[in-house]
Amino acid sequence: MMRAAGLLAGLLLAACAGTPPAVVPKDPVAACHALFDGDAEMAAELARAGADGDDLCTCFAREYAGLDAAGQADMLALTETLVKVRDANGFTTAEEAVELMEEDRDGAAYGFEEKRFKATGEVIEEAILRARRDPAGCTAP
Repeated sequence: MMRAAGLLAGLLLAACAGTPPAVVPKDPVAACHALFDGDAEMAAELARAGADGDDLCTCFAREYAGLDAAGQADMLALTETLVKVRDANGFTTAEEAVELMEEDRDGAAYGFEEKRFKATGEVIEEAILRARRDPAGCTAP
């Protein structure tokens, strides 16, 4: 019994000592902000179109609302994975994480095989395109 308590205490201490993992909320707007807030390249790209991060995340939520439950789960899972990959590698943009994950064609490293990665990525890309084309057109779902 004492040994089990010692192991548990050691695990808890190790968990507290490490860097906390990136946690992406299960709300699409909050997940979008977790991915894109602080991304200077995305902010500049949106600003050229007269949009901002709030516009992007409204479009992100609109795309999310149009998916079935599996698509919604994939969108949030990919967003969470991108945040983790970005943070773990010290990247400053979401695009850097995307480029790294694109190399993982079989999904062994990040859990998104090529077909699933592309399908889900296209939904996120559509949100970005909508925010650039018509920032006011993505009213909240």
